[in-house]
Amino acid sequence: MALFSLATGILSVVRLQQLNWDIFSCGWTSAPFFGSLTYHHLVVAFYISKYIEFLDTVFIVLDGKHPIFLHRFHHAGATIALHLLAATRDEGAIIFLGLNGFVHAVMYTYYHFSKSLRWMRPFITSGQILQFLAGFYIYYPFCTTECFWSDPQKRISFVYQYAFVGVVMLFFLKFFVEAYMPKKGKRISEKAA
Repeated sequence: MALFSLATGILSVVRLQQLNWDIFSCGWTSAPFFGSLTYHHLVVAFYISKYIEFLDTVFIVLDGKHPIFLHRFHHAGATIALHLLAATRDEGAIIFLGLNGFVHAVMYTYYHFSKSLRWMRPFITSGQILQFLAGFYIYYPFCTTECFWSDPQKRISFVYQYAFVGVVMLFFLKFFVEAYMPKKGKRISEKAA
């Protein structure tokens, strides 16, 4: 899973170089790659990978633990987000693939070595939060681009992405504070992980 996420992240970064960054003149939406079947298949493959990622929930349960709400909400919402990005052929999917692919590559590598790398937990959570902030920043100009915003399906996808990412980011921030900055008592990361 880590290799798939890393490969998708790297491919997304490489493809970002093909963009016409002048999005105010529909540069993103007019870049030939984003209308191609190859791009659509890449987004669909990443969407399918979200279902495969549900296996980490199975592993948590098999390990005798109960997945926390954040975990369940994040997996369900990300799957819906990718479905919308794929179904609407939203060019902004490249942002999700690049950022999420990279963070998940780090996260799944951590899972593999988690017994010896517990000190990395706060950094992985921080990486996820930074991913959300970067996505907000990079994706925002799409709503100011007439050729993107005039498509009602892409507008719905955009609003969902912002709402979902905003809520999940608040949950991650809450988790970070409770898990890694406790005032008193035991860290929840000891119980949740």
